[in-house]
Amino acid sequence: MVNREKEAHDRAESVFKKTEDRRVKIAAQYEAEADAIREKTARLRALRLASEAAKAETYMQPTNKVFFD
Repeated sequence: MVNREKEAHDRAESVFKKTEDRRVKIAAQYEAEADAIREKTARLRALRLASEAAKAETYMQPTNKVFFD
């Protein structure tokens, strides 16, 4: 009887350890994906801001055109 309880306890611990290991692995994967998304978002934002700055600079440059006769 004691042997059965020990076996059941050992199985439960094994299942718990496997579940915990899987949870840790999934959490690490989730964090890695979140980091990749943050890096991509920052890169795209920098590109967008640079593009907007270039457009604004183009519109701000003086021209030599005369708009009246």
